[in-house]
Amino acid sequence: MADSKKIKLAVQYANLLQSVLGNNLVSVFLFGSVVRGEDTEDSDIDVMAVVIELPAKAKQKEIGSLDRFNNVKGCGEFEDVSCAVVARNVFLANIEMGLPREGVNPLTEALVLYDTGFMEGLRERLKNGSISLREDAYWDYLRYGDIRRSYLRESVEYGNFKYARSDASASATHYLRAYFLHECGEMIISKRVLVKRIHEVHPGIAGVYDKVLNGDFDGDRMMDTLEEIRDWVTGCIYSSKKPQMNADERR
Repeated sequence: MADSKKIKLAVQYANLLQSVLGNNLVSVFLFGSVVRGEDTEDSDIDVMAVVIELPAKAKQKEIGSLDRFNNVKGCGEFEDVSCAVVARNVFLANIEMGLPREGVNPLTEALVLYDTGFMEGLRERLKNGSISLREDAYWDYLRYGDIRRSYLRESVEYGNFKYARSDASASATHYLRAYFLHECGEMIISKRVLVKRIHEVHPGIAGVYDKVLNGDFDGDRMMDTLEEIRDWVTGCIYSSKKPQMNADERR
C-alpha cells in the first residue's frame, strides 16, 4: 500500500513547483517505489516535473539542489524528494523512442499531482497501445545496471554505505529486468514481483539477488556479486540469440 504521508509530501512539493515555476510547469507526477507501495525507509520520493523549458539556476535553487544523478534534491522538509526536471520536448522524444526508465515506465506508473492536460493524451495513447517500449529495451536495462554499478564503486570509495546499498540494489534489479524482458517478454517494474519471478526461474541467482537486496556485502564482494548476476543475464541473452542466415541458407 502506498505511503500516504509520502504522497502528501509529494503533493506539497508539487505545490512548491507550481509557485516557483508558474506557467513554465506542464505536469508533475509521482512514480517509483512509493506509488507501488514498495518503498523502504531509505527510498526517495520520485517525482517528475515536465516543463516547457529547463528553469534558470536561480529558479532551480528555489526547489532544491542537484544530486549525483542531476535530479533536483529537495531541501528541508522535502529532503527525501528526488525530482527529475525534464523539458516537454525531451520527455515526448523519450516516449516516442520507447525508452523505459526515461519515459514509458514512469508514464505507466504515474500518479498525477498537477497537470495542464498534457498527461491525458499520453495516457490515452498508452491505453490503446500506441505507446510501448522499444523492442530492444533490455539493452537499456543492461546499461542502467552498468551505470549504477559504476556509482557503487564511488559510493564504496567514499564510505557512503547508504548510497552503496541503493546502487547495488538498483544495478542488480536493472540486470534482472533485462533478463525477463528479453527471455520472457515481461517488463517487470515491481521489485516484489521481480523477486518472486527470479525465485521461480533460477533459485541460485535468486539467492544472490536476495543478498544484494539485504545489503549483505563489503564493496569488493558486492562488485563480484553484481558481476555474477550480469554474466548470467548476458549469457542467457547471447545464447538465445539466433545466428543470421546467409544467402545460401535462406534459399
